[in-house]
Amino acid sequence: MTNPQYDLNRYLLDLRMAGILKYCKVLTGQPVFLKEACFKYYKPHDISEYERVFNYPLRFNHLRNQLVFNQKETGTPVL
Repeated sequence: MTNPQYDLNRYLLDLRMAGILKYCKVLTGQPVFLKEACFKYYKPHDISEYERVFNYPLRFNHLRNQLVFNQKETGTPVL
């Protein structure tokens, strides 16, 4: 049985992480390349949407939720 609160929290986390990535793209005017996207929860059965949105190595059942940026991306100027 699914826990509605867990599902909502997971959805909100996914939305926030995707939003952060999109905001970085808007601020720099160019694609942002991550080293990986990490999620504390277990890997869903279908990860195609995660692959489409994040397009980077995905890690599930990780210690923390995080977007790991390449060091070269941290020096990208903001528009």
